[in-house]
Amino acid sequence: ETELVLNYKSARCMSHVCLGLIKGCANHFEQKLDIHMKPLNETGSEVRFNITLVS
Repeated sequence: ETELVLNYKSARCMSHVCLGLIKGCANHFEQKLDIHMKPLNETGSEVRFNITLVS
């Protein structure tokens, strides 16, 4: 209920934009998240986000 694993994959390597959108949504809904971003390849086109809701 409090954890989410999100795999991001894009040829444009815009994982930092994805991170910003996640943070923006959390801010909008007044939620505090712990977000860890782990690259899954050298180019950055695949990234895993581990997101935990902090209570």
